[in-house]
Amino acid sequence: MIRLRARDAWLGAFLFALFAPPVLRFFSSERQGLGQELVTLTGLLATSLLVCTVILPSRLRSLTRAFGIETVLKTHRVLGLATVLATVAHIAVIIAMDP
Repeated sequence: MIRLRARDAWLGAFLFALFAPPVLRFFSSERQGLGQELVTLTGLLATSLLVCTVILPSRLRSLTRAFGIETVLKTHRVLGLATVLATVAHIAVIIAMDP
């Protein structure tokens, strides 16, 4: 039962760290053009992914106990690729907006 709670807590923290910045940006009162919004959102997503990617291999005991080191490292690898893709998308949108 404790293991399930630790998993839920870590998963909730991960999802919060990943999606809170883009969601908070969505609810902000300042509105920009579509291109500028895409630049901001892809940048926020890339940064959030980078934070989550860096935390995973830190080998926190409660994290590795909850998921197992193999799962943590596999997730780290997938998040690393997602971070690269989000960063490339961010740069592509910037270049498309102002060549």
